[in-house]
Amino acid sequence: MAESSSTSHSVYRIDPLHGAEDYSVWKIKMLDILTDLGLEDYIGDTPPSDTTKDWKALSTIRLRVDNGPLVHISHAKKAQDAWKTLQNLYEAAGAIGVVSARRKLFRAQYDEGGNNR
Repeated sequence: MAESSSTSHSVYRIDPLHGAEDYSVWKIKMLDILTDLGLEDYIGDTPPSDTTKDWKALSTIRLRVDNGPLVHISHAKKAQDAWKTLQNLYEAAGAIGVVSARRKLFRAQYDEGGNNR
């Protein structure tokens, strides 16, 4: 019996990216998926010029983000553009990462009596 030549991308089940709080874990899983599909080069600094595979990489990313992040990458024409947009938004050094860290810092309160709020 001949093996199927279709890709196995439908078997990948990961939680969709919601935002900065789950970006680091999502990124690792997405890198693994893209690597397994042979598409990891399309998010690199100099992606190959195969348009079909680039669209496949972009679709792979878009199908694994929640509605909020999807809005930010909906106009991306290349997987690299979508990847870098998400990276800039959600990595710790990105704008939302900084805002999130500041919010946590400003919300942290300490009572002199030793009780944390």
